[in-house]
Amino acid sequence: MQEKDSAAYLQLNWESGIASGNVGVRYVKTDETIGYTSTAPDAEASSVTGPITGSAFGDYYWNVYKHSYGKLLPSANLKFDLNDQWVARFAASQTMTRPDYSALAGSVSADDLTHTGSGGNPKLKPLISTNFDAAVEWYFAPRGLLSAGVYAMNLKDYVSFGNQVRSFKDLQATQNAGHDVYSDYLISVPTNVNGKVRGVELNYIQPIGDNFGVQANYTYADAHATGDKPLQGASKNTYNVSGYFENQRFNARVSYTYRSQFYAGVSRTDTYFQQGIGNLAASFGVNITDWMALSLDAMNLNKPKLKYYTQNAAYGKQPYAFYDNGRQYYLNLRFKL
Repeated sequence: MQEKDSAAYLQLNWESGIASGNVGVRYVKTDETIGYTSTAPDAEASSVTGPITGSAFGDYYWNVYKHSYGKLLPSANLKFDLNDQWVARFAASQTMTRPDYSALAGSVSADDLTHTGSGGNPKLKPLISTNFDAAVEWYFAPRGLLSAGVYAMNLKDYVSFGNQVRSFKDLQATQNAGHDVYSDYLISVPTNVNGKVRGVELNYIQPIGDNFGVQANYTYADAHATGDKPLQGASKNTYNVSGYFENQRFNARVSYTYRSQFYAGVSRTDTYFQQGIGNLAASFGVNITDWMALSLDAMNLNKPKLKYYTQNAAYGKQPYAFYDNGRQYYLNLRFKL
Protein backbone atom coordinates (compact mmCIF):
# COMPACT_ATOMS: atom_id res chain seq x y z
CA MET A 1 0.00 0.00 0.00
CA GLN A 2 0.96 3.64 -0.49
CA GLU A 3 -0.37 6.61 1.46
CA LYS A 4 0.20 10.32 0.95
CA ASP A 5 -0.86 12.71 3.72
CA SER A 6 -0.94 16.50 3.69
CA ALA A 7 -2.32 19.07 6.11
CA ALA A 8 -2.66 22.81 6.77
CA TYR A 9 -4.01 24.70 9.77
CA LEU A 10 -4.99 28.19 10.90
CA GLN A 11 -5.10 29.22 14.57
CA LEU A 12 -6.11 32.41 16.36
CA ASN A 13 -5.07 33.02 19.98
CA TRP A 14 -6.84 35.67 22.06
CA GLU A 15 -6.97 37.03 25.63
CA SER A 16 -9.42 39.38 27.38
CA GLY A 17 -9.50 39.89 31.15
CA ILE A 18 -9.73 36.56 32.97
CA ALA A 19 -10.59 34.73 29.72
CA SER A 20 -8.22 33.43 27.08
CA GLY A 21 -8.21 30.74 24.46
CA ASN A 22 -7.85 29.86 20.82
CA VAL A 23 -9.92 28.81 17.85
CA GLY A 24 -8.69 27.13 14.74
CA VAL A 25 -9.29 24.78 11.87
CA ARG A 26 -7.12 22.08 10.34
CA TYR A 27 -7.56 20.59 6.87
CA VAL A 28 -6.18 17.10 6.21
CA LYS A 29 -6.00 15.29 2.88
CA THR A 30 -5.21 11.58 2.39
CA ASP A 31 -4.63 9.57 -0.79
CA GLU A 32 -4.36 5.77 -0.47
CA THR A 33 -3.54 3.08 -3.02
CA ILE A 34 -3.86 -0.49 -1.71
CA GLY A 35 -3.27 -3.72 -3.62
CA TYR A 36 -4.76 -7.05 -2.52
CA THR A 37 -5.77 -10.46 -3.84
CA SER A 38 -9.16 -12.16 -3.90
CA THR A 39 -10.69 -15.31 -5.40
CA ALA A 40 -13.24 -13.21 -7.30
CA PRO A 41 -12.86 -9.76 -8.86
CA ASP A 42 -13.79 -6.99 -6.41
CA ALA A 43 -16.54 -4.83 -7.92
CA GLU A 44 -15.46 -1.87 -5.74
CA ALA A 45 -11.80 -1.99 -6.82
CA SER A 46 -10.39 0.80 -8.99
CA SER A 47 -8.69 -1.79 -11.23
CA VAL A 48 -8.62 -5.61 -11.42
CA THR A 49 -6.06 -7.95 -13.01
CA GLY A 50 -6.76 -11.62 -13.58
CA PRO A 51 -7.60 -14.35 -13.22
CA ILE A 52 -4.00 -15.22 -12.34
CA THR A 53 -3.46 -18.97 -12.64
CA GLY A 54 -0.88 -21.47 -11.44
CA SER A 55 -1.18 -21.00 -7.67
CA ALA A 56 -1.70 -24.04 -5.44
CA PHE A 57 -4.31 -21.97 -3.63
CA GLY A 58 -6.39 -21.56 -6.79
CA ASP A 59 -6.92 -18.84 -9.36
CA TYR A 60 -6.98 -15.33 -7.95
CA TYR A 61 -7.37 -11.68 -8.93
CA TRP A 62 -5.16 -8.70 -8.15
CA ASN A 63 -7.25 -5.70 -7.06
CA VAL A 64 -6.11 -2.11 -6.63
CA TYR A 65 -8.29 0.07 -4.42
CA LYS A 66 -7.79 3.85 -4.45
CA HIS A 67 -9.31 6.01 -1.74
CA SER A 68 -9.00 9.79 -1.34
CA TYR A 69 -10.60 11.88 1.37
CA GLY A 70 -10.29 15.35 2.88
CA LYS A 71 -11.67 16.73 6.12
CA LEU A 72 -11.94 20.10 7.89
CA LEU A 73 -11.32 19.70 11.63
CA PRO A 74 -12.37 22.69 13.78
CA SER A 75 -11.32 23.24 17.39
CA ALA A 76 -11.85 25.76 20.19
CA ASN A 77 -10.32 26.07 23.66
CA LEU A 78 -11.50 28.43 26.41
CA LYS A 79 -9.74 29.14 29.71
CA PHE A 80 -10.94 31.22 32.70
CA ASP A 81 -8.43 32.26 35.40
CA LEU A 82 -11.01 32.64 38.15
CA ASN A 83 -8.34 33.70 40.70
CA ASP A 84 -4.75 32.84 41.65
CA GLN A 85 -5.71 29.24 42.46
CA TRP A 86 -8.74 28.28 40.36
CA VAL A 87 -8.88 27.70 36.60
CA ALA A 88 -11.81 26.52 34.46
CA ARG A 89 -11.34 25.06 30.99
CA PHE A 90 -13.72 24.19 28.14
CA ALA A 91 -12.87 22.62 24.79
CA ALA A 92 -14.59 21.35 21.67
CA SER A 93 -12.93 19.80 18.65
CA GLN A 94 -13.05 17.31 15.85
CA THR A 95 -10.14 14.94 15.32
CA MET A 96 -9.33 12.31 12.71
CA THR A 97 -7.40 9.06 13.14
CA ARG A 98 -6.39 7.00 10.12
CA PRO A 99 -6.60 3.18 10.34
CA ASP A 100 -3.37 1.30 11.04
CA TYR A 101 -1.55 -0.06 8.01
CA SER A 102 -1.92 -3.54 9.51
CA ALA A 103 -5.72 -3.13 9.50
CA LEU A 104 -5.78 -1.85 5.89
CA ALA A 105 -3.54 -4.61 4.50
CA GLY A 106 -5.52 -7.10 2.44
CA SER A 107 -3.77 -10.34 3.49
CA VAL A 108 -5.89 -13.25 4.79
CA SER A 109 -5.05 -16.33 6.87
CA ALA A 110 -7.60 -19.16 6.79
CA ASP A 111 -7.97 -22.57 8.48
CA ASP A 112 -9.30 -25.48 6.37
CA LEU A 113 -10.38 -27.44 9.46
CA THR A 114 -12.61 -24.80 11.03
CA HIS A 115 -13.34 -22.72 7.91
CA THR A 116 -12.46 -19.59 9.85
CA GLY A 117 -9.68 -17.02 9.56
CA SER A 118 -8.59 -13.42 9.87
CA GLY A 119 -7.50 -10.67 7.53
CA GLY A 120 -7.35 -6.97 6.75
CA ASN A 121 -9.84 -4.58 5.22
CA PRO A 122 -8.51 -2.12 2.60
CA LYS A 123 -11.86 -0.26 2.54
CA LEU A 124 -11.71 1.06 6.10
CA LYS A 125 -12.65 4.69 6.63
CA PRO A 126 -10.83 7.03 9.04
CA LEU A 127 -12.18 7.58 12.54
CA ILE A 128 -13.79 11.01 13.05
CA SER A 129 -14.25 11.95 16.71
CA THR A 130 -16.30 14.93 17.93
CA ASN A 131 -14.98 15.85 21.38
CA PHE A 132 -16.23 17.97 24.28
CA ASP A 133 -14.28 18.59 27.51
CA ALA A 134 -14.80 20.65 30.66
CA ALA A 135 -12.51 20.80 33.71
CA VAL A 136 -11.92 22.70 36.93
CA GLU A 137 -8.37 22.94 38.35
CA TRP A 138 -7.32 23.97 41.87
CA TYR A 139 -3.64 24.90 42.31
CA PHE A 140 -3.62 24.68 46.09
CA ALA A 141 0.18 24.88 46.48
CA PRO A 142 3.29 25.46 44.35
CA ARG A 143 3.48 22.36 42.11
CA GLY A 144 0.27 21.11 43.73
CA LEU A 145 -2.91 20.38 41.74
CA LEU A 146 -6.35 18.92 42.25
CA SER A 147 -8.55 18.78 39.15
CA ALA A 148 -11.75 17.18 37.91
CA GLY A 149 -13.08 16.99 34.39
CA VAL A 150 -15.82 15.47 32.27
CA TYR A 151 -15.57 14.51 28.61
CA ALA A 152 -17.69 13.18 25.78
CA MET A 153 -16.63 11.71 22.44
CA ASN A 154 -18.93 10.82 19.56
CA LEU A 155 -17.09 8.36 17.32
CA LYS A 156 -17.87 7.91 13.64
CA ASP A 157 -16.23 4.95 11.83
CA TYR A 158 -14.34 3.65 14.85
CA VAL A 159 -12.23 0.62 13.86
CA SER A 160 -13.54 -2.53 15.54
CA PHE A 161 -13.80 -6.16 14.39
CA GLY A 162 -16.51 -8.13 12.63
CA ASN A 163 -16.98 -11.26 10.52
CA GLN A 164 -17.33 -11.62 6.74
CA VAL A 165 -18.09 -14.72 4.66
CA ARG A 166 -15.50 -15.23 1.89
CA SER A 167 -14.94 -18.08 -0.56
CA PHE A 168 -11.51 -19.77 -0.79
CA LYS A 169 -10.09 -22.95 -2.25
CA ASP A 170 -10.38 -25.63 0.45
CA LEU A 171 -7.02 -27.42 0.17
CA GLN A 172 -8.00 -30.32 2.42
CA ALA A 173 -11.32 -30.95 0.61
CA THR A 174 -9.57 -30.55 -2.76
CA GLN A 175 -7.01 -33.19 -1.83
CA ASN A 176 -9.73 -35.64 -0.73
CA ALA A 177 -11.98 -35.01 -3.75
CA GLY A 178 -9.27 -34.95 -6.39
CA HIS A 179 -10.58 -31.69 -7.92
CA ASP A 180 -10.86 -28.05 -6.85
CA VAL A 181 -13.34 -27.46 -4.03
CA TYR A 182 -14.25 -23.97 -2.87
CA SER A 183 -15.79 -23.39 0.57
CA ASP A 184 -17.15 -20.44 2.54
CA TYR A 185 -14.91 -19.21 5.35
CA LEU A 186 -15.90 -16.92 8.22
CA ILE A 187 -13.13 -14.29 8.22
CA SER A 188 -12.62 -11.84 11.10
CA VAL A 189 -11.67 -8.41 9.68
CA PRO A 190 -11.49 -4.83 10.96
CA THR A 191 -14.75 -2.97 10.35
CA ASN A 192 -16.06 0.54 10.89
CA VAL A 193 -18.61 1.10 13.65
CA ASN A 194 -19.99 4.15 15.42
CA GLY A 195 -19.67 4.63 19.15
CA LYS A 196 -19.80 6.95 22.15
CA VAL A 197 -17.58 7.52 25.15
CA ARG A 198 -18.62 9.46 28.26
CA GLY A 199 -16.39 9.80 31.28
CA VAL A 200 -14.77 11.56 34.20
CA GLU A 201 -11.10 12.38 34.86
CA LEU A 202 -9.56 13.12 38.27
CA ASN A 203 -5.98 14.25 38.89
CA TYR A 204 -4.06 14.94 42.12
CA ILE A 205 -0.46 16.15 42.53
CA GLN A 206 0.88 16.63 46.06
CA PRO A 207 4.40 18.04 46.56
CA ILE A 208 6.26 16.90 49.68
CA GLY A 209 9.03 19.32 50.58
CA ASP A 210 11.14 20.81 47.81
CA ASN A 211 11.91 17.67 45.82
CA PHE A 212 9.49 14.85 46.66
CA GLY A 213 5.88 14.34 45.68
CA VAL A 214 3.08 11.95 44.86
CA GLN A 215 0.70 11.92 41.92
CA ALA A 216 -2.53 10.02 41.26
CA ASN A 217 -5.06 10.09 38.46
CA TYR A 218 -8.22 8.16 37.65
CA THR A 219 -10.32 7.91 34.50
CA TYR A 220 -13.81 6.46 34.18
CA ALA A 221 -15.06 5.66 30.67
CA ASP A 222 -18.54 4.52 29.70
CA ALA A 223 -17.91 3.36 26.13
CA HIS A 224 -20.29 1.62 23.73
CA ALA A 225 -20.43 0.88 20.03
CA THR A 226 -23.62 0.92 17.97
CA GLY A 227 -26.18 -1.56 19.28
CA ASP A 228 -24.85 -1.30 22.85
CA LYS A 229 -21.86 -3.48 21.95
CA PRO A 230 -18.47 -3.08 23.66
CA LEU A 231 -16.00 -0.62 22.17
CA GLN A 232 -12.66 -2.20 21.39
CA GLY A 233 -9.77 -1.16 23.66
CA ALA A 234 -11.91 0.82 26.13
CA SER A 235 -11.45 0.00 29.84
CA LYS A 236 -14.10 1.27 32.22
CA ASN A 237 -11.60 2.07 34.99
CA THR A 238 -7.99 3.24 34.65
CA TYR A 239 -5.78 4.70 37.34
CA ASN A 240 -2.14 5.55 38.04
CA VAL A 241 -0.32 6.18 41.33
CA SER A 242 3.29 7.35 41.47
CA GLY A 243 5.88 8.81 43.77
CA TYR A 244 8.74 10.97 42.54
CA PHE A 245 11.91 12.86 43.41
CA GLU A 246 13.44 15.56 41.25
CA ASN A 247 15.99 18.33 41.43
CA GLN A 248 18.22 19.97 38.87
CA ARG A 249 20.53 16.93 38.60
CA PHE A 250 18.56 13.81 39.61
CA ASN A 251 15.05 12.49 39.02
CA ALA A 252 13.38 9.24 40.03
CA ARG A 253 9.84 7.91 39.76
CA VAL A 254 8.02 4.72 40.78
CA SER A 255 4.52 4.22 39.39
CA TYR A 256 1.75 1.65 39.30
CA THR A 257 -0.79 1.68 36.48
CA TYR A 258 -3.97 -0.38 36.29
CA ARG A 259 -6.65 -0.79 33.64
CA SER A 260 -9.77 -2.94 33.96
CA GLN A 261 -11.00 -5.57 31.49
CA PHE A 262 -11.64 -4.46 27.91
CA TYR A 263 -12.92 -5.88 24.62
CA ALA A 264 -9.89 -6.84 22.51
CA GLY A 265 -11.38 -8.16 19.25
CA VAL A 266 -12.81 -11.21 17.49
CA SER A 267 -11.21 -14.65 17.26
CA ARG A 268 -12.95 -16.74 14.61
CA THR A 269 -16.60 -16.41 15.64
CA ASP A 270 -15.97 -15.53 19.31
CA THR A 271 -15.33 -12.16 20.94
CA TYR A 272 -12.42 -12.04 23.35
CA PHE A 273 -11.42 -9.75 26.22
CA GLN A 274 -8.21 -8.85 27.98
CA GLN A 275 -8.44 -9.27 31.73
CA GLY A 276 -7.68 -6.28 33.95
CA ILE A 277 -3.96 -5.82 34.54
CA GLY A 278 -1.61 -3.69 36.65
CA ASN A 279 1.97 -2.70 35.83
CA LEU A 280 4.73 -1.54 38.17
CA ALA A 281 7.43 0.64 36.60
CA ALA A 282 10.34 2.81 37.71
CA SER A 283 12.66 5.34 36.10
CA PHE A 284 15.88 7.00 37.23
CA GLY A 285 17.74 9.84 35.53
CA VAL A 286 20.76 12.07 35.98
CA ASN A 287 21.83 15.19 34.09
CA ILE A 288 25.56 14.62 33.62
CA THR A 289 26.11 17.97 31.92
CA ASP A 290 23.92 20.66 30.39
CA TRP A 291 23.94 18.68 27.14
CA MET A 292 24.09 15.02 28.24
CA ALA A 293 21.69 12.92 30.36
CA LEU A 294 21.59 9.26 31.43
CA SER A 295 18.38 7.41 32.33
CA LEU A 296 17.27 3.91 33.28
CA ASP A 297 13.68 2.79 32.67
CA ALA A 298 12.36 -0.43 34.20
CA MET A 299 8.98 -1.88 33.15
CA ASN A 300 6.87 -4.87 34.18
CA LEU A 301 8.65 -5.07 37.53
CA ASN A 302 5.75 -7.08 38.98
CA LYS A 303 5.89 -9.47 35.96
CA PRO A 304 2.21 -9.08 35.01
CA LYS A 305 0.55 -11.72 32.81
CA LEU A 306 -1.62 -10.64 29.90
CA LYS A 307 -4.68 -12.91 30.07
CA TYR A 308 -7.26 -13.14 27.27
CA TYR A 309 -10.63 -14.91 27.43
CA THR A 310 -13.17 -15.68 24.72
CA GLN A 311 -16.87 -15.20 25.37
CA ASN A 312 -19.70 -17.01 23.60
CA ALA A 313 -23.28 -17.98 24.37
CA ALA A 314 -22.67 -21.76 24.27
CA TYR A 315 -19.61 -22.09 26.51
CA GLY A 316 -19.37 -18.79 28.38
CA LYS A 317 -15.91 -17.55 29.38
CA GLN A 318 -12.93 -19.65 28.26
CA PRO A 319 -9.13 -19.09 28.34
CA TYR A 320 -7.82 -17.89 24.97
CA ALA A 321 -4.16 -16.84 25.40
CA PHE A 322 -1.73 -15.94 28.20
CA TYR A 323 1.45 -13.90 27.71
CA ASP A 324 4.32 -13.33 30.13
CA ASN A 325 6.62 -10.66 28.70
CA GLY A 326 8.92 -10.54 31.74
CA ARG A 327 10.70 -7.51 33.11
CA GLN A 328 12.17 -4.98 30.69
CA TYR A 329 15.02 -2.52 31.20
CA TYR A 330 16.11 0.37 28.98
CA LEU A 331 19.32 2.33 29.45
CA ASN A 332 19.33 5.63 27.54
CA LEU A 333 22.08 8.17 26.91
CA ARG A 334 20.83 11.46 25.43
CA PHE A 335 22.79 14.26 23.83
CA LYS A 336 21.53 17.74 23.05
CA LEU A 337 23.30 19.79 20.39
